[in-house]
Amino acid sequence: MRRLRDWFGVVWLPVYVLAGTSWLLAPLLAHQHYGTLVLISNSEAGAAGGWFRLGDVLAGLVLLAAVWQFGLMQRARWVGWVVGVIAVLSIIDGLFPDTCYIGHQLCTTPAAVLSAVHDVETVVLTALLAVLSLWDAVRNRRLASIGFVTVQLLAACLVVSGLASTQFRVVLQYAYEFAAIIWLGWLVDGYNRRAVPARSAWRVRRAAGLGMLLAGLLAIIASLPHLRFVHDQAVLHVVHTGSLLAQHGIIAGVLLLYLSRHLLRGERPVLWLGLLVVGSLVLKYSVLTPHVLALVVYGLLFTALLYARASFDRNLAPPSWAGRLKDIGVVFGGVAVALTIGLVAATLLGHRPRLVHDVSTMYDYSQHVLERREDRLQARTEARLRVLAETLVVSLGAVTLWSLFRPKRLGGGALEKRLGKEHMEYLLQRYSNSSEDYFKLWPEGKSYFVHGGAAIAYRVEGGIAFMLADPVGPEQERAGAVAAFIGHARGRGWTVCALLIGGKPRELYEAAGLKLLRIGSSAVVDVSAFCNETANTKWWRWQRNRAGRSGLQYAEAVPPHNPETMRRLRQVSDAWVGEKGRSEQGFALGYFDEAYLQACRLHLLSDADGQLVAFANELPVFAGSRQATVDLIRHLPAEPGVMSVLLMHVIQQLQTRGFASFDLGFVPLAQVDNEFARLLRRVSASRFSAQGLEQFKNKFDPVWHPDYLAYDGDLIDLARIAANLERLFAVNADNSKS
Repeated sequence: MRRLRDWFGVVWLPVYVLAGTSWLLAPLLAHQHYGTLVLISNSEAGAAGGWFRLGDVLAGLVLLAAVWQFGLMQRARWVGWVVGVIAVLSIIDGLFPDTCYIGHQLCTTPAAVLSAVHDVETVVLTALLAVLSLWDAVRNRRLASIGFVTVQLLAACLVVSGLASTQFRVVLQYAYEFAAIIWLGWLVDGYNRRAVPARSAWRVRRAAGLGMLLAGLLAIIASLPHLRFVHDQAVLHVVHTGSLLAQHGIIAGVLLLYLSRHLLRGERPVLWLGLLVVGSLVLKYSVLTPHVLALVVYGLLFTALLYARASFDRNLAPPSWAGRLKDIGVVFGGVAVALTIGLVAATLLGHRPRLVHDVSTMYDYSQHVLERREDRLQARTEARLRVLAETLVVSLGAVTLWSLFRPKRLGGGALEKRLGKEHMEYLLQRYSNSSEDYFKLWPEGKSYFVHGGAAIAYRVEGGIAFMLADPVGPEQERAGAVAAFIGHARGRGWTVCALLIGGKPRELYEAAGLKLLRIGSSAVVDVSAFCNETANTKWWRWQRNRAGRSGLQYAEAVPPHNPETMRRLRQVSDAWVGEKGRSEQGFALGYFDEAYLQACRLHLLSDADGQLVAFANELPVFAGSRQATVDLIRHLPAEPGVMSVLLMHVIQQLQTRGFASFDLGFVPLAQVDNEFARLLRRVSASRFSAQGLEQFKNKFDPVWHPDYLAYDGDLIDLARIAANLERLFAVNADNSKS
């Protein structure tokens, strides 16, 4: 069963996209409609419509299975239910086609009922898509959702205003349906945790770069009028001339050639731009000028790029002069190859004499009277060739100017938060090396800096760029990421501070020129040693006996957690927070949040009456980590002695799951003995007993690992860092923008 689930996670997206967009073949198959276009529902009601409806049903079933498989109902309950309803409506759409379409003289009663069902389903589905995409765009500010909302608004404005012709409204429907299916697949696949091995990602990038290069060549070749690749009559009532579509092919081809080299490097922003260009070619060769070969090539390329998007994990590389010249060389070289292939193809098809004549006369005004009317351009291949030549020159000039004068600031390493978080999660699945790496994703409010193959989570507070140690990525990339981040921060006038640096990684920060200050230690327990030796000592035997006499019962709960469990946790947490006027903290710590706890395994301790007296949440780990840790450790004020018992059960349970060590967490000033540390202990004694916490954790017989703070500057900067720490960790600051 596990293998079947893994297999589904791999294949579901391409199956969903290909099945859900099978109707793109409708204009190609409906030969009787050349010269005009019909709605998708009209095509589905025809003789070949059964296959398209079957694709709709299959896509709906696959989407419904993905909602269940990826746990959307538990992980994002509202989103899961909405997507589930959309999937059901998609199935209904395939089962109840609109049979009252243009061209029917009469509409029978059964047909009217089916059409009514179809109309209601369409309205509800459209409304749900609009609400869901708008919610995601506003809440998560993700580019794909913002783009889809823009498409919906544009289509609605054109239809309501009456500015769009009947045929153009049909084109809008195709574009909207295509965008909706792609967006839904992207949204649901975001909950699909499939990691891409480093070697596979390397191969995917190279295949994608090559595919983009070949797609650019095909777009330019297909635009040449002498090859008759563009079907003029099919677009008569939409754009009135194949010249405009050929110009689009030239521009798209030049863009794809330019993007191919950047895609080869794995630049994610380029991937999204490439998807936009390839998507426009899919619609072109489906709706405007149907051509089966081009539709299949660009459709498969689009699906492959969307499926493999996790392999593109880099931001735009800073432009160098060598890189700029290479970009220009690739574009000009690709155009030369495309024109050469076009010349050879024209020769093989017997069109070379006509091509030579048109090239020699396209600017010979004595041979003909130049007319600008579109029907004249349609009839004269030399005039169309002239238009394409001018389009090609302008496109090459624009790419050349952009490559030479592209601003360097676009090459910065800071990805937008919505993109950076997805990228960070992807890297954590492969390169995580800390049991507390989940805090690089949560709480919200962090920004992300990407350099090469490594990423850094940080937030700016009071002019201080606080980064969570360490960079996530291949070991050989981490030093470069730290150095690049320091340069990035200094360029914006920020002071850098790296928090909770372990013993060995401190070399990264020393090499980058930062000063280090030891601020405490983390207690790490050997799980096997504790269970076999420490837990059998006199003090721990007394703890177990006392817990047994008190009737304390331990239980473990895995996500999803029911509302009753969350209610009981809230009661304990509120009592613990309110006991001594404590406050919740964030950034590198967790606070009580139901969405956060739904992602965590819970460890619960109840009394003899079944009342919850203490709980701890275990942080999710990545990359097969064998070290675990807990975050919130809270108890009822009347039960202060239960924490040791709860943690004992946690460690024993971790042993059964194969964990090697347990991180008891950071203790400020622990194992630090100098004048500065002793002064801080005296100053903070009234607010926090670091010494008492250190003594408690020593009962677990841990190994203490030193923790450091790295900073850029002098003692004044260190004082600024200290002054901003409270604001940094305040929960209400987690949603602020850096």
